[in-house]
Amino acid sequence: MSYHNSFILALLLCLLSSSLPAAPQSSQDLNLDEEASLDGTAWRSITEIGQERAEIAKQYYLKGLLEGLQMGLAFTSEEGLKQVYYFDTSREHLVTALDQFYQDYRNEQIPAIQALQIIAMELRGDTEEEIDSELRRMRRGVADILKREE
Repeated sequence: MSYHNSFILALLLCLLSSSLPAAPQSSQDLNLDEEASLDGTAWRSITEIGQERAEIAKQYYLKGLLEGLQMGLAFTSEEGLKQVYYFDTSREHLVTALDQFYQDYRNEQIPAIQALQIIAMELRGDTEEEIDSELRRMRRGVADILKREE
């Protein structure tokens, strides 16, 4: 199995398993259809299940993302992933950062895994120009994908 396929498989397994403990009590608690993506729209919709449960759900969601990335370290160089993502902070801090990131309507279609890259750039102290450039690139990429799907 190639590095890329192994990494994607590990990431998906962690994401899927992380959602199980935070599953809503009923299908009416969280209104996400089967095609909902792991982006800002899905992130914000978590709050529909109530504040306390939303915080727990966000923690598990983020835990799955981070575990998927850390599992990817087994298939890639640790140094490579640490250049893209930031692991030296708490999940609570990253939940707050994702909440703030998705307050900007222009970011709502950006997948959470990419949003964490922008947050990592900010936490590492990358220049505002570098961060803005990467964020614009991500937004264009999402817009291109959405245009192709129409």
